[in-house]
Amino acid sequence: MIIELQVRHYKTYNGMHTIPIAYKSDFVTYVGENGIGKSSIFEAMDSLFNKKVWNINLKASSGGGFGNRNNPYIVGVFSLKKSEIKSNLIIYEKIDEFLRNEKSYEAITKKLDNDELLTIAGKLYHTNKQPDACFGASGFDKKIKDIIFSTFSEDDKEKHKEANQKTINKIERKYFDISEYILNLHSYIYIPVEMDIKEFSTLVNSEMQKLTGKDIRKEIEDIITEPKLKEINTSLNSLVANISDTLDIFKYDFKSAGKKRIFMPALVSIIIEEYFDLRILKKGDVEVSNLSSGEKRKALVELSKSLLEAQIDIDENIILAIDEPEASLSITKCYFQFEELYNLSKNSPNLQVLITTHWYGHLPIIKDGIAHFLSEKSENKIEFSSFEFQSYYEKSKKITLPEHVSLKSKNDLVQSIVASLRIEENPYNWLICEGSSDKIYLEYFLKEEIEKYNLRILPLGGDADVTSIFKYLLLPLEEKSTINGRVFCLIDTDKEIHKYKKIPDSNLKNIVIERFENDNDKKEATLKKASSLITNLNPTAIENVLDKDVFLKSLKEILNDVENTIQQNTINMIINDPANFTEYNNSYYCFSVRDVDRNTIDNFISLKKVKLAKKYVELCQTETPDLPWVEKIKSFFKGN
Repeated sequence: MIIELQVRHYKTYNGMHTIPIAYKSDFVTYVGENGIGKSSIFEAMDSLFNKKVWNINLKASSGGGFGNRNNPYIVGVFSLKKSEIKSNLIIYEKIDEFLRNEKSYEAITKKLDNDELLTIAGKLYHTNKQPDACFGASGFDKKIKDIIFSTFSEDDKEKHKEANQKTINKIERKYFDISEYILNLHSYIYIPVEMDIKEFSTLVNSEMQKLTGKDIRKEIEDIITEPKLKEINTSLNSLVANISDTLDIFKYDFKSAGKKRIFMPALVSIIIEEYFDLRILKKGDVEVSNLSSGEKRKALVELSKSLLEAQIDIDENIILAIDEPEASLSITKCYFQFEELYNLSKNSPNLQVLITTHWYGHLPIIKDGIAHFLSEKSENKIEFSSFEFQSYYEKSKKITLPEHVSLKSKNDLVQSIVASLRIEENPYNWLICEGSSDKIYLEYFLKEEIEKYNLRILPLGGDADVTSIFKYLLLPLEEKSTINGRVFCLIDTDKEIHKYKKIPDSNLKNIVIERFENDNDKKEATLKKASSLITNLNPTAIENVLDKDVFLKSLKEILNDVENTIQQNTINMIINDPANFTEYNNSYYCFSVRDVDRNTIDNFISLKKVKLAKKYVELCQTETPDLPWVEKIKSFFKGN
């Protein structure tokens, strides 16, 4: 996995810049204005991994030329499992030991697993020759090379003292091979914004070959085989000799003494160029080149996703970088494009998906990953503000992000939702809820509605966020008569009862906001208008409105994961004592316990919400809980 990129004098980046990527996050987005340097990051990686042409910063190149201490470079910092490194492990272990003691890598080091190595690899640009190995700024580069040199044989060390150019070149080549080995453990696939799907999808394209997960050259070599190639050469020699025999004083001779037959690489290249060029990609019966601009962009993502998902086990580390996946796409499709890419990033632990974008609507909807905001700090310096998606709202409320971000993210998301509601045939419907655990329950309870009514369930991270989106949606839905889909906003009830009075009422049939509330008289869960009078001051979350039997079985099964044995023993004593239960079927009212015992259970559940939800849904496969509030939501999407 690539953790960060270091560049000097590359395209937008004049001088040295450290560009954050991610550690243990497989979905990363870069957000910023045009020309700020988003695409330059992906192009730099293309130069590093795929040997593409270096795009040197114009100011740096016009400033009097480069010297060894000022040459452009691109360097990647990686985390790799020890099992991935099959050669010279001791070298990478020594580099790892050095990097772990460097202050600049202190935060990363704390997150590394025991079987992981932190390593570094890159290239130094030269105007008139191939790049050299590079491991960072000159002082840092020298330290890494000294570490590598310390692992060389005594013979090599002695020869190096001679300092002749041949020996120096040999040592430099060893440095390069060590760096290249790390780079070759990664497959980098870059889809720029101007990439045409017809050009991209041909099997001649190296990026396409990487997506197939096949070494096409190797497979063609296996088809031809060396004996067949030898036979072809022999037959061709005989053919040319026969022709020469008829020419009297003329004959066909070889151009040079060095090459007297067809070699496998040349033949494979001809086959790739000629045979695969006969094939074109179609989506259904339509050639991809005939799709609209937006559909082409969508097809690029669908094609990449299909090919990567077809690889059952992705052994190599794949980095898929896509510039502006929303480009030329209708606002209706933006949400779904990002949803596809996020789901793709979860396809394999060896896959990273990196994106540049102007569509801020992805910020509230992505459950985990990293977002980087780019801004120009000074004329020669680009600054990165980074945060995890899980803490997006927390940070946005503290105004640690650019001021326009929170507003724009909601606006973009709302536009996408509204556009999807206006589709005439099979419009989308939305259930907007608070958290990821809510989504797990609701996707199971409403699985038929998801299929039948094109329902999407969107968790946002809290009741304030759900309420905010509800308010944003009210105005456009009030003004537009062509709304065909429906939106159900669902929140919990908590102790801050004053805030519910501020939620506006909706008289629209297409959108409602309701909250869970347990009925103290009936001892069952209900759904009420969010702004209605609260009759039960006990907080009510989705875990408090479930079926008693399935809930208790789920709770017992996940108790084994508790590290705190005192807590585990306490809860086990509570749920295994029949005296602590009532006859009610509700997961809240089924308990008859002291407040302190209920708090113990609630505290445990708050830490295991997602795990509990997954276990509950798993047990529901064999049991059918009766939940009236679920029927109310189903009825809403049926149009009642």
